[in-house]
Amino acid sequence: MARTMYLSAMMASLAAADATFDMVPSFQVLEHVWDLATHLTEAHRVLRPGGWLPLSTHGAWFYHPHPGDYRRWTGEGLRREIEAPGFGLLEMRPVVGPLAWERGDALLPPACR
Repeated sequence: MARTMYLSAMMASLAAADATFDMVPSFQVLEHVWDLATHLTEAHRVLRPGGWLPLSTHGAWFYHPHPGDYRRWTGEGLRREIEAPGFGLLEMRPVVGPLAWERGDALLPPACR
């Protein structure tokens, strides 16, 4: 039987063992995270092999500090940020016009499955 667990937490230290989750969604969060490397590394740590990191963020959007707003990306810059902790990128596409990027499907690389 499938089990669903919902956590709302700072990604710096999730209270979860390694390889716990099949999916760690992150929608419109990345631009508000100060330590992006830690955020993505922690997502990578708690995902099971073959797990998914569906996420979205804006590419270039108006400043909106709720609570903080730290980043803007090009497509290439965002791809590099996502791949740095070991995720493989399946798809990236612009949505809502040229001001927003959606990083659709990032997952653990085949060697980790």
